[in-house]
Amino acid sequence: MTNDYWNHVARKPRHKAAGSPGLRVCVKRNAAVTSAPHEAELLDLSRSGVLLRLPMSFSIDEPIVVCLEDKASHIDLALSAMVRWCRSEEDGQWLIGCESDHPLEWETLGELFLSDVLMADD
Repeated sequence: MTNDYWNHVARKPRHKAAGSPGLRVCVKRNAAVTSAPHEAELLDLSRSGVLLRLPMSFSIDEPIVVCLEDKASHIDLALSAMVRWCRSEEDGQWLIGCESDHPLEWETLGELFLSDVLMADD
């Protein structure tokens, strides 16, 4: 697997996750692969991508679907994306940088802020 994290530049603005306790984040591999979704931690999100922490790595250029669900705020979002880089952490977790197939709508981004899924910049 190619680990090209250092060749990628974070696209601004990136919005940090608020750590909402009711938010469930999971990653589904390509629809052709029948596997259970993998639980993930949302670290940040932009209109064009997402940064996740997972217990396993994914292949570079692997198509995935990132699902965000929060029943209390009625968030139910599925984002199609492509894995662009992976980096292992000392604790065995993996950081996964993904590029969205389509830019996130402004209204959807606003709902994520209003639902405390994303933090407003300081």
